[in-house]
Amino acid sequence: MDYILKITNKTDLFYIGHSQGATSYFAFASERPDYNRKVKLSINMAPSCLLSDTRSMVKLLGKHASLIEVILFI
Repeated sequence: MDYILKITNKTDLFYIGHSQGATSYFAFASERPDYNRKVKLSINMAPSCLLSDTRSMVKLLGKHASLIEVILFI
């Protein structure tokens, strides 16, 4: 991350991770919270981790995915 910020001359970045890349980001963000300010937005697709202990909007929406799908495709 520091390398990317250095060569782009930016102070923050967008992170997109898929599968292991998404899981790696979650582990990195929890182990190195000082880097969280350097990530403007993290988009994580198909993370291989459980969100059962989180209190996020994703968890809330996931519980109601069928209802949301019906509403979106009316």
